[in-house]
Amino acid sequence: MRSYPVISFLLCLVFSFQGLSQSRNQYLKIAKNCFEKNDFVCATVHYKTALAYDSLDTEVLFQYAQSLRLSKVYTKAMYYYQKVYKKDGGREFPKAVFWLATLQKINGDYLESYKTWKHVKTLFTRSNTYENQKAKQEIKASAFARRAEKYRNNAKVLNVGEGVNTVESEFNPWVHNQKLYFSSQRAKNINPNGEVLDEIYKVKVYEALVKDSAWELENDLPFIINSPQYHNANACFSPDGTQFYFTRCTDNSSCEIMVSSFLDGKWKAPKSLSINTTGKNTQPMSCIINGEEYLFFASDRKGGFGKLDIWYTKKKQNGEFEKPENGGKQINTPDNEITPFYDSESGSLFFSSEWHAGLGGFDIFQSFGIPERLGKPKNVGAPINSRWNDMYYFVDTVTDSNYMASNREGSMTDKNATCCNDIYSVAFPEKIVPEEIVIETLEDLNKYLPVTLYFHNDCPNPRTTATTTTLNYTATYKDYIQLLPTYNAEYSR
Repeated sequence: MRSYPVISFLLCLVFSFQGLSQSRNQYLKIAKNCFEKNDFVCATVHYKTALAYDSLDTEVLFQYAQSLRLSKVYTKAMYYYQKVYKKDGGREFPKAVFWLATLQKINGDYLESYKTWKHVKTLFTRSNTYENQKAKQEIKASAFARRAEKYRNNAKVLNVGEGVNTVESEFNPWVHNQKLYFSSQRAKNINPNGEVLDEIYKVKVYEALVKDSAWELENDLPFIINSPQYHNANACFSPDGTQFYFTRCTDNSSCEIMVSSFLDGKWKAPKSLSINTTGKNTQPMSCIINGEEYLFFASDRKGGFGKLDIWYTKKKQNGEFEKPENGGKQINTPDNEITPFYDSESGSLFFSSEWHAGLGGFDIFQSFGIPERLGKPKNVGAPINSRWNDMYYFVDTVTDSNYMASNREGSMTDKNATCCNDIYSVAFPEKIVPEEIVIETLEDLNKYLPVTLYFHNDCPNPRTTATTTTLNYTATYKDYIQLLPTYNAEYSR
Protein backbone atom coordinates (compact mmCIF):
# COMPACT_ATOMS: atom_id res chain seq x y z
CA MET A 1 0.00 0.00 0.00
CA ARG A 2 1.40 3.41 -0.98
CA SER A 3 1.91 6.00 1.76
CA TYR A 4 2.79 9.08 -0.29
CA PRO A 5 -0.02 11.25 1.15
CA VAL A 6 1.14 10.46 4.70
CA ILE A 7 4.77 11.26 3.83
CA SER A 8 3.69 14.51 2.17
CA PHE A 9 1.67 15.44 5.24
CA LEU A 10 4.65 14.72 7.54
CA LEU A 11 6.95 16.77 5.32
CA CYS A 12 4.50 19.66 5.46
CA LEU A 13 4.49 19.46 9.24
CA VAL A 14 8.30 19.44 9.35
CA PHE A 15 8.55 22.47 7.07
CA SER A 16 5.78 24.19 9.02
CA PHE A 17 7.61 23.71 12.33
CA GLN A 18 10.85 24.84 10.72
CA GLY A 19 9.09 27.96 9.50
CA LEU A 20 7.64 28.64 12.92
CA SER A 21 11.04 28.09 14.52
CA GLN A 22 12.73 30.43 12.07
CA SER A 23 10.09 33.14 12.67
CA ARG A 24 10.41 32.77 16.43
CA ASN A 25 14.20 32.94 16.25
CA GLN A 26 13.99 36.06 14.12
CA TYR A 27 11.81 37.79 16.73
CA LEU A 28 14.18 36.69 19.50
CA LYS A 29 17.15 38.04 17.55
CA ILE A 30 15.44 41.41 17.04
CA ALA A 31 14.39 41.51 20.72
CA LYS A 32 17.94 40.78 21.88
CA ASN A 33 19.33 43.46 19.57
CA CYS A 34 16.82 46.04 20.90
CA PHE A 35 17.66 45.06 24.50
CA GLU A 36 21.39 45.50 23.92
CA LYS A 37 20.72 48.97 22.49
CA ASN A 38 18.71 49.85 25.64
CA ASP A 39 15.53 50.13 23.55
CA PHE A 40 13.48 48.16 26.05
CA VAL A 41 10.08 49.07 24.58
CA CYS A 42 11.15 47.53 21.27
CA ALA A 43 12.45 44.47 23.16
CA THR A 44 9.12 43.94 24.94
CA VAL A 45 7.22 43.99 21.62
CA HIS A 46 9.36 41.27 20.05
CA TYR A 47 9.74 39.09 23.16
CA LYS A 48 5.96 39.14 23.48
CA THR A 49 5.62 37.99 19.85
CA ALA A 50 8.17 35.21 20.41
CA LEU A 51 6.18 34.02 23.43
CA ALA A 52 3.14 33.56 21.18
CA TYR A 53 5.07 30.69 19.54
CA ASP A 54 6.05 29.10 22.87
CA SER A 55 4.58 30.56 26.04
CA LEU A 56 6.38 28.05 28.30
CA ASP A 57 9.95 29.01 27.43
CA THR A 58 11.26 30.12 30.84
CA GLU A 59 14.25 31.98 29.45
CA VAL A 60 12.09 34.06 27.09
CA LEU A 61 9.61 34.69 29.92
CA PHE A 62 12.50 35.99 32.04
CA GLN A 63 13.84 38.24 29.26
CA TYR A 64 10.32 39.56 28.65
CA ALA A 65 9.99 40.38 32.36
CA GLN A 66 13.39 42.10 32.28
CA SER A 67 12.34 44.26 29.31
CA LEU A 68 9.05 45.17 30.99
CA ARG A 69 10.82 46.18 34.21
CA LEU A 70 13.36 48.35 32.38
CA SER A 71 10.45 49.93 30.46
CA LYS A 72 8.97 50.66 33.91
CA VAL A 73 5.87 48.52 33.28
CA TYR A 74 6.13 47.35 36.87
CA THR A 75 2.84 45.49 37.46
CA LYS A 76 3.12 43.43 34.28
CA ALA A 77 6.82 42.74 34.88
CA MET A 78 5.98 41.51 38.39
CA TYR A 79 3.40 39.11 36.91
CA TYR A 80 5.96 37.52 34.58
CA TYR A 81 8.69 37.31 37.21
CA GLN A 82 6.12 35.48 39.33
CA LYS A 83 5.51 33.03 36.45
CA VAL A 84 9.24 32.35 36.15
CA TYR A 85 9.49 31.95 39.93
CA LYS A 86 6.67 29.38 40.00
CA LYS A 87 8.13 27.40 37.08
CA ASP A 88 11.77 27.58 38.12
CA GLY A 89 11.77 28.10 41.91
CA GLY A 90 14.86 30.27 41.59
CA ARG A 91 17.11 27.40 40.48
CA GLU A 92 18.18 28.64 37.03
CA PHE A 93 16.81 32.17 37.28
CA PRO A 94 17.42 33.37 40.86
CA LYS A 95 17.42 36.97 39.58
CA ALA A 96 13.72 36.52 38.82
CA VAL A 97 13.13 36.15 42.58
CA PHE A 98 15.37 39.15 43.27
CA TRP A 99 13.46 41.40 40.87
CA LEU A 100 10.10 40.02 42.03
CA ALA A 101 10.90 41.18 45.58
CA THR A 102 12.01 44.58 44.23
CA LEU A 103 8.81 45.10 42.24
CA GLN A 104 6.56 43.88 45.03
CA LYS A 105 7.96 46.74 47.10
CA ILE A 106 7.51 49.28 44.29
CA ASN A 107 3.91 48.11 43.86
CA GLY A 108 3.25 48.56 47.60
CA ASP A 109 3.05 44.84 48.47
CA TYR A 110 5.39 45.37 51.41
CA LEU A 111 4.57 42.20 53.33
CA GLU A 112 4.92 39.97 50.26
CA SER A 113 8.14 41.76 49.38
CA TYR A 114 9.48 41.03 52.87
CA LYS A 115 8.73 37.30 52.43
CA THR A 116 10.29 37.17 48.96
CA TRP A 117 13.44 38.98 50.15
CA LYS A 118 13.86 36.25 52.77
CA HIS A 119 13.84 33.69 49.95
CA VAL A 120 16.35 35.81 47.99
CA LYS A 121 18.68 35.59 50.99
CA THR A 122 18.52 31.77 50.87
CA LEU A 123 19.28 31.75 47.11
CA PHE A 124 22.27 34.10 47.34
CA THR A 125 24.06 32.66 50.34
CA ARG A 126 27.49 34.26 49.90
CA SER A 127 27.50 37.23 52.25
CA ASN A 128 29.83 39.33 50.09
CA THR A 129 27.47 39.37 47.08
CA TYR A 130 25.37 42.41 46.25
CA GLU A 131 22.18 40.31 46.17
CA ASN A 132 22.76 38.89 49.66
CA GLN A 133 23.54 42.33 51.12
CA LYS A 134 20.52 43.85 49.36
CA ALA A 135 18.22 41.13 50.72
CA LYS A 136 19.47 41.72 54.29
CA GLN A 137 19.02 45.47 53.91
CA GLU A 138 15.48 45.16 52.50
CA ILE A 139 14.42 42.70 55.21
CA LYS A 140 15.65 45.17 57.83
CA ALA A 141 14.16 48.20 56.05
CA SER A 142 10.74 46.65 55.36
CA ALA A 143 9.41 47.94 58.69
CA PHE A 144 9.94 51.52 57.46
CA ALA A 145 7.90 50.93 54.31
CA ARG A 146 5.05 49.28 56.24
CA ARG A 147 4.87 52.31 58.58
CA ALA A 148 5.18 54.81 55.72
CA GLU A 149 2.15 56.87 56.77
CA LYS A 150 3.93 57.81 60.00
CA TYR A 151 6.64 59.55 57.98
CA ARG A 152 4.42 61.93 56.02
CA ASN A 153 5.28 65.60 55.75
CA ASN A 154 2.97 68.53 55.00
CA ALA A 155 4.32 69.30 51.52
CA LYS A 156 2.15 69.76 48.44
CA VAL A 157 3.56 67.97 45.39
CA LEU A 158 2.03 69.13 42.08
CA ASN A 159 2.74 68.31 38.45
CA VAL A 160 4.08 71.50 36.81
CA GLY A 161 1.85 70.86 33.79
CA GLU A 162 1.90 70.31 30.05
CA GLY A 163 3.86 73.50 29.40
CA VAL A 164 6.93 71.48 30.43
CA ASN A 165 5.88 67.85 30.82
CA THR A 166 5.02 65.59 27.92
CA VAL A 167 4.29 61.89 27.39
CA GLU A 168 8.08 61.47 27.19
CA SER A 169 10.41 61.76 30.20
CA GLU A 170 11.37 65.09 31.80
CA PHE A 171 13.93 65.35 34.61
CA ASN A 172 16.67 67.47 36.21
CA PRO A 173 14.77 70.70 37.06
CA TRP A 174 16.99 73.71 37.78
CA VAL A 175 15.74 77.28 38.21
CA HIS A 176 18.09 80.13 37.28
CA ASN A 177 17.22 83.78 36.57
CA GLN A 178 13.49 82.98 36.52
CA LYS A 179 13.98 80.25 33.92
CA LEU A 180 13.39 76.54 34.45
CA TYR A 181 16.05 74.37 32.83
CA PHE A 182 15.35 70.67 32.42
CA SER A 183 16.30 67.61 30.36
CA SER A 184 14.12 65.46 28.11
CA GLN A 185 14.35 62.91 25.31
CA ARG A 186 11.55 63.61 22.85
CA ALA A 187 10.72 61.69 19.68
CA LYS A 188 8.94 63.08 16.63
CA ASN A 189 8.32 59.80 14.81
CA ILE A 190 7.11 56.68 16.64
CA ASN A 191 5.47 53.65 15.01
CA PRO A 192 2.41 51.89 16.51
CA ASN A 193 4.68 49.37 18.28
CA GLY A 194 6.39 52.16 20.21
CA GLU A 195 9.64 52.02 18.22
CA VAL A 196 11.30 55.40 17.68
CA LEU A 197 11.99 56.16 14.01
CA ASP A 198 13.84 59.47 14.47
CA GLU A 199 17.25 59.54 12.84
CA ILE A 200 18.56 61.58 15.78
CA TYR A 201 17.00 60.63 19.10
CA LYS A 202 18.97 62.21 21.93
CA VAL A 203 18.39 63.78 25.34
CA LYS A 204 18.49 67.58 25.20
CA VAL A 205 18.48 70.47 27.67
CA TYR A 206 15.44 72.77 27.45
CA GLU A 207 14.39 76.03 29.08
CA ALA A 208 10.96 77.31 30.12
CA LEU A 209 9.52 80.65 31.29
CA VAL A 210 6.57 81.50 33.50
CA LYS A 211 3.57 82.66 31.47
CA ASP A 212 0.19 83.28 33.12
CA SER A 213 1.45 81.73 36.37
CA ALA A 214 2.53 78.48 34.66
CA TRP A 215 5.76 77.21 33.15
CA GLU A 216 5.78 77.24 29.33
CA LEU A 217 8.48 75.77 27.11
CA GLU A 218 10.62 78.43 25.42
CA ASN A 219 13.10 76.34 23.41
CA ASP A 220 15.94 73.85 23.60
CA LEU A 221 19.47 75.12 24.07
CA PRO A 222 21.65 75.67 20.96
CA PHE A 223 23.77 72.97 19.29
CA ILE A 224 26.88 74.19 21.09
CA ILE A 225 25.30 72.62 24.21
CA ASN A 226 22.88 70.09 22.65
CA SER A 227 25.38 68.42 20.33
CA PRO A 228 23.42 65.88 18.21
CA GLN A 229 26.25 63.37 18.61
CA TYR A 230 25.56 62.94 22.35
CA HIS A 231 22.90 62.79 25.02
CA ASN A 232 23.14 66.17 26.80
CA ALA A 233 21.49 66.44 30.20
CA ASN A 234 21.78 67.12 33.95
CA ALA A 235 22.55 70.82 33.66
CA CYS A 236 23.24 73.37 36.41
CA PHE A 237 24.68 76.86 36.75
CA SER A 238 27.47 77.93 39.05
CA PRO A 239 26.23 80.23 41.87
CA ASP A 240 27.47 83.34 40.01
CA GLY A 241 25.73 82.22 36.80
CA THR A 242 28.86 82.33 34.62
CA GLN A 243 29.56 78.60 34.39
CA PHE A 244 27.17 76.00 32.98
CA TYR A 245 27.88 72.40 33.96
CA PHE A 246 26.17 69.48 32.24
CA THR A 247 26.66 65.84 31.25
CA ARG A 248 27.45 64.41 27.84
CA CYS A 249 26.84 60.69 27.34
CA THR A 250 27.41 58.34 24.43
CA ASP A 251 24.89 55.67 23.41
CA ASN A 252 26.84 53.10 25.46
CA SER A 253 26.22 55.18 28.63
CA SER A 254 29.75 56.49 29.01
CA CYS A 255 29.33 59.99 30.49
CA GLU A 256 31.54 62.95 31.29
CA ILE A 257 30.91 66.32 32.91
CA MET A 258 31.30 69.37 30.68
CA VAL A 259 31.49 73.08 31.43
CA SER A 260 30.59 76.02 29.21
CA SER A 261 31.02 79.69 30.01
CA PHE A 262 27.84 81.72 29.73
CA LEU A 263 28.56 85.46 29.39
CA ASP A 264 26.35 88.26 27.99
CA GLY A 265 23.80 85.68 26.84
CA LYS A 266 26.37 83.78 24.76
CA TRP A 267 27.62 80.20 25.17
CA LYS A 268 31.28 79.25 24.81
CA ALA A 269 32.41 75.88 23.46
CA PRO A 270 32.12 73.31 26.28
CA LYS A 271 35.21 71.65 27.75
CA SER A 272 35.54 68.33 29.53
CA LEU A 273 36.45 68.68 33.23
CA SER A 274 39.77 67.18 34.34
CA ILE A 275 37.96 65.18 37.07
CA ASN A 276 36.35 62.85 34.50
CA THR A 277 37.30 59.17 34.48
CA THR A 278 36.21 56.24 32.32
CA GLY A 279 32.64 55.13 32.96
CA LYS A 280 29.91 57.42 34.28
CA ASN A 281 30.51 60.93 35.60
CA THR A 282 27.17 62.65 35.74
CA GLN A 283 24.63 64.91 37.49
CA PRO A 284 26.91 67.82 38.46
CA MET A 285 25.73 70.30 41.11
CA SER A 286 27.61 73.52 41.90
CA CYS A 287 27.25 75.41 45.20
CA ILE A 288 29.05 77.72 47.63
CA ILE A 289 30.04 76.33 51.04
CA ASN A 290 31.95 78.55 53.47
CA GLY A 291 32.86 80.94 50.67
CA GLU A 292 34.26 78.29 48.31
CA GLU A 293 32.75 76.62 45.24
CA TYR A 294 32.11 72.88 45.45
CA LEU A 295 30.95 70.53 42.73
CA PHE A 296 28.95 67.45 43.70
CA PHE A 297 28.34 64.68 41.16
CA ALA A 298 27.52 60.97 40.78
CA SER A 299 30.11 58.50 39.48
CA ASP A 300 30.89 54.78 39.32
CA ARG A 301 34.66 55.41 39.43
CA LYS A 302 37.07 53.29 41.44
CA GLY A 303 37.16 53.89 45.19
CA GLY A 304 33.39 53.93 45.69
CA PHE A 305 31.15 51.77 47.86
CA GLY A 306 29.04 50.24 45.11
CA LYS A 307 27.47 51.34 41.85
CA LEU A 308 26.97 55.11 41.46
CA ASP A 309 28.25 57.06 44.48
CA ILE A 310 28.03 60.73 45.43
CA TRP A 311 31.41 62.47 45.06
CA TYR A 312 32.51 66.08 45.57
CA THR A 313 35.42 68.32 44.65
CA LYS A 314 36.47 71.87 45.57
CA LYS A 315 37.38 74.51 43.00
CA LYS A 316 40.93 75.88 43.23
CA GLN A 317 42.04 79.47 42.73
CA ASN A 318 43.21 78.71 39.17
CA GLY A 319 39.73 77.51 38.19
CA GLU A 320 40.60 73.82 38.15
CA PHE A 321 39.08 71.30 40.56
CA GLU A 322 40.83 69.32 43.26
CA LYS A 323 40.98 65.52 43.22
CA PRO A 324 37.40 64.33 43.93
CA GLU A 325 36.55 62.82 47.32
CA ASN A 326 33.90 60.20 48.03
CA GLY A 327 30.90 61.48 50.00
CA GLY A 328 31.46 58.75 52.60
CA LYS A 329 29.81 55.60 53.88
CA GLN A 330 27.05 57.50 55.69
CA ILE A 331 25.40 58.24 52.35
CA ASN A 332 27.02 55.89 49.80
CA THR A 333 26.11 52.20 49.73
CA PRO A 334 26.50 49.07 47.58
CA ASP A 335 23.59 50.40 45.46
CA ASN A 336 23.04 53.64 43.49
CA GLU A 337 23.16 57.09 45.09
CA ILE A 338 22.34 59.80 42.55
CA THR A 339 21.17 63.40 41.86
CA PRO A 340 22.99 65.34 44.62
CA PHE A 341 21.81 68.83 45.57
CA TYR A 342 23.51 70.76 48.39
CA ASP A 343 21.38 73.43 50.05
CA SER A 344 23.85 75.97 51.44
CA GLU A 345 21.21 77.73 53.56
CA SER A 346 20.27 74.62 55.57
CA GLY A 347 23.73 73.05 55.30
CA SER A 348 22.35 69.77 53.99
CA LEU A 349 22.74 67.44 51.04
CA PHE A 350 19.68 66.08 49.24
CA PHE A 351 20.18 62.98 47.13
CA SER A 352 18.32 59.87 45.95
CA SER A 353 19.09 56.28 46.86
CA GLU A 354 17.62 52.85 46.19
CA TRP A 355 19.39 51.31 49.21
CA HIS A 356 18.55 53.37 52.31
CA ALA A 357 15.18 52.51 53.90
CA GLY A 358 12.51 53.87 51.58
CA LEU A 359 9.03 53.50 50.14
CA GLY A 360 9.80 52.06 46.71
CA GLY A 361 12.46 52.56 44.05
CA PHE A 362 14.60 55.69 44.47
CA ASP A 363 13.68 57.80 47.53
CA ILE A 364 14.94 61.29 48.35
CA PHE A 365 17.08 61.69 51.49
CA GLN A 366 18.56 64.62 53.40
CA SER A 367 21.94 64.56 55.14
CA PHE A 368 23.11 67.50 57.27
CA GLY A 369 26.75 68.52 57.45
CA ILE A 370 29.61 69.74 55.31
CA PRO A 371 30.96 67.62 52.41
CA GLU A 372 33.78 66.25 54.55
CA ARG A 373 31.40 65.22 57.37
CA LEU A 374 27.91 64.35 56.19
CA GLY A 375 25.47 62.99 58.76
CA LYS A 376 23.20 59.97 58.68
CA PRO A 377 20.58 60.41 55.91
CA LYS A 378 16.93 60.91 56.76
CA ASN A 379 14.12 59.91 54.43
CA VAL A 380 12.18 63.11 53.64
CA GLY A 381 8.92 61.13 53.71
CA ALA A 382 5.70 61.06 51.69
CA PRO A 383 4.25 62.71 49.68
CA ILE A 384 7.65 63.90 48.39
CA ASN A 385 8.63 60.24 48.25
CA SER A 386 6.33 57.66 46.70
CA ARG A 387 6.37 53.96 45.79
CA TRP A 388 8.11 54.82 42.51
CA ASN A 389 11.31 56.71 41.61
CA ASP A 390 11.72 60.16 43.17
CA MET A 391 14.89 62.12 42.41
CA TYR A 392 16.50 65.39 41.31
CA TYR A 393 15.37 67.36 44.37
CA PHE A 394 16.06 71.07 43.82
CA VAL A 395 15.73 73.75 46.51
CA ASP A 396 14.74 77.11 45.04
CA THR A 397 15.98 79.71 47.51
CA VAL A 398 14.28 82.55 45.59
CA THR A 399 10.67 81.33 45.44
CA ASP A 400 8.52 79.29 47.80
CA SER A 401 8.61 76.21 45.52
CA ASN A 402 11.18 73.47 45.24
CA TYR A 403 11.24 70.95 42.40
CA MET A 404 11.82 67.26 41.74
CA ALA A 405 11.33 64.55 39.10
CA SER A 406 9.25 61.40 39.56
CA ASN A 407 7.62 58.62 37.54
CA ARG A 408 4.79 58.28 40.07
CA GLU A 409 1.23 57.57 38.99
CA GLY A 410 -0.31 60.81 37.79
CA SER A 411 2.58 61.60 35.46
CA MET A 412 1.64 62.48 31.89
CA THR A 413 1.98 59.47 29.59
CA ASP A 414 0.41 57.64 26.69
CA LYS A 415 2.13 54.41 27.71
CA ASN A 416 1.98 52.63 31.06
CA ALA A 417 1.17 54.66 34.17
CA THR A 418 4.75 54.78 35.51
CA CYS A 419 6.82 54.73 32.32
CA CYS A 420 8.20 58.24 32.40
CA ASN A 421 9.41 61.00 34.70
CA ASP A 422 7.60 64.31 35.02
CA ILE A 423 8.75 67.42 36.84
CA TYR A 424 6.86 68.33 40.01
CA SER A 425 6.83 71.38 42.26
CA VAL A 426 7.12 70.94 46.02
CA ALA A 427 5.61 73.61 48.28
CA PHE A 428 5.39 73.74 52.06
CA PRO A 429 2.80 75.74 54.03
CA GLU A 430 3.94 79.22 54.94
CA LYS A 431 5.52 79.29 58.37
CA ILE A 432 3.49 81.27 60.91
CA VAL A 433 5.76 83.51 62.95
CA PRO A 434 4.41 83.77 66.51
CA GLU A 435 3.69 87.24 67.83
CA GLU A 436 6.52 88.48 70.00
CA ILE A 437 5.35 89.23 73.55
CA VAL A 438 7.12 92.15 75.22
CA ILE A 439 6.57 92.55 78.98
CA GLU A 440 8.21 95.60 80.51
CA THR A 441 5.76 96.64 83.23
CA LEU A 442 3.36 95.01 85.70
CA GLU A 443 0.52 96.35 83.57
CA ASP A 444 1.90 94.43 80.55
CA LEU A 445 2.08 91.25 82.63
CA ASN A 446 -1.52 91.60 83.90
CA LYS A 447 -2.78 91.42 80.28
CA TYR A 448 -1.80 87.74 80.19
CA LEU A 449 -2.91 86.80 83.72
CA PRO A 450 -4.32 84.65 85.13
CA VAL A 451 -2.75 81.61 83.43
CA THR A 452 -4.61 78.36 84.13
CA LEU A 453 -2.37 75.31 84.40
CA TYR A 454 -2.94 71.67 85.28
CA PHE A 455 -0.30 69.84 87.33
CA HIS A 456 -0.05 66.20 88.27
CA ASN A 457 2.70 66.29 90.87
CA ASP A 458 4.12 64.21 93.70
CA CYS A 459 5.17 61.27 91.52
CA PRO A 460 6.17 58.54 91.34
CA ASN A 461 6.01 57.94 95.15
CA PRO A 462 3.45 60.36 96.66
CA ARG A 463 3.55 61.74 100.19
CA THR A 464 7.26 61.13 100.77
CA THR A 465 10.35 63.32 100.77
CA ALA A 466 12.48 60.64 99.06
CA THR A 467 14.68 61.80 96.18
CA THR A 468 14.97 58.31 94.61
CA THR A 469 12.56 55.55 93.67
CA THR A 470 12.67 51.78 93.32
CA LEU A 471 10.35 51.90 90.28
CA ASN A 472 12.03 51.38 86.93
CA TYR A 473 11.69 53.56 83.85
CA THR A 474 9.22 51.25 82.08
CA ALA A 475 6.80 51.26 85.01
CA THR A 476 6.85 55.04 85.43
CA TYR A 477 6.53 55.57 81.69
CA LYS A 478 3.44 53.33 81.48
CA ASP A 479 1.85 55.18 84.44
CA TYR A 480 2.46 58.49 82.69
CA ILE A 481 1.03 57.32 79.36
CA GLN A 482 -2.15 56.15 81.09
CA LEU A 483 -2.67 59.74 82.28
CA LEU A 484 -2.73 61.22 78.77
CA PRO A 485 -6.58 61.19 78.55
CA THR A 486 -6.69 63.06 81.88
CA TYR A 487 -4.23 65.68 80.61
CA ASN A 488 -6.27 66.13 77.41
CA ALA A 489 -9.52 66.55 79.34
CA GLU A 490 -8.03 69.01 81.83
CA TYR A 491 -6.31 71.02 79.06
CA SER A 492 -9.60 71.28 77.15
CA ARG A 493 -11.47 72.37 80.26
